[in-house]
Amino acid sequence: MPHLRGVTAGAVVIGVGYTVWLLGGWGGQTVIRVLDDVGLVGFALFASLRAAHAARLTHGRERAACLSIAIGTAGWAVGEALWSYYDLVANQSPFPSWADAGYVTFLVGVALCLGFLLTAYPPATQLRVLLDGVIVGAALFAAVWVTLLEPVYAARSSDLLSLTVSLAYPVVDIALITVAMLLLLRAPAEKRFKLAMFTGGLVLIAASDTAFAYLTAVDGFYDSHFIAVGWAWGFVCIGLGAPCMPRPQPDDPHAVAQVPSRTSVWLPYVPVLASAAVCTPVLISGLGTLYVAALVTVGAVMIRQFLVIGENRRLLVDAADHALRDSLTGLANRTLFQDRLA
Repeated sequence: MPHLRGVTAGAVVIGVGYTVWLLGGWGGQTVIRVLDDVGLVGFALFASLRAAHAARLTHGRERAACLSIAIGTAGWAVGEALWSYYDLVANQSPFPSWADAGYVTFLVGVALCLGFLLTAYPPATQLRVLLDGVIVGAALFAAVWVTLLEPVYAARSSDLLSLTVSLAYPVVDIALITVAMLLLLRAPAEKRFKLAMFTGGLVLIAASDTAFAYLTAVDGFYDSHFIAVGWAWGFVCIGLGAPCMPRPQPDDPHAVAQVPSRTSVWLPYVPVLASAAVCTPVLISGLGTLYVAALVTVGAVMIRQFLVIGENRRLLVDAADHALRDSLTGLANRTLFQDRLA
């Protein structure tokens, strides 16, 4: 525990120093560019080493989840190192480039990590979490599209590859954050802080990814070094959250299933309502892309409701069955005790 506190304190101090220096602009534009690029490589490697260390201390799904994060963050570090070469040595800004292969590796690693954690749940719950992810992801995508991503589409619509890569980062980020948040709501109370750190890291990285996509589309990225702060703190949070990935459900087949919390039941509808408020004027004006997101959201909500009804019924039956078994066991024990007294 003292070792973990020391690592946490060191990461926070370095993160604060990086943020202050970067936003303060100390040393001029050249120094800031080097600090921006090279510093992000260091933060990503920190997260990778922490996740790899966590993998040594765990087993089963948790080990696979931590290894996925270690590989993903290492891939991001390699991608950022390649981008640093383009930016600092070759003085180029190619997009897309080989650096994007490393960034995509991070998204794949996070997806695998969440997949391993999700497999600890029963199949019905897995399907419900995935549907919740579709609902929330589609709703948030619609809102982000209206507010930020439409300029990206307009600027890059003539280049299919560039458009796909630009939109892939924020869209996939939204889906990953949604699943992470839903797993967080179902995690045991003693494990939620670590998973909250991990989820918070994904949110910070997604914010920087979205800002990057928008600013590159409007040619305003060159001097926007503040975006690096989100990536840096995102990897700090992931590194500090990796050592204790939660196991959502015990593997004991006799364990009593927990009824989903009210928050997990109603959470998907919050972004749906917010997205409806943001997107309704645009839908009325006839922006066709949003109709697809709206149809996906409505369909997923309908399927989800059938699953909620079935899952709740199953959980109630399981709880009643366990209660009946406990009562019968207690009655049998009392009868045996009375027989011995007689």
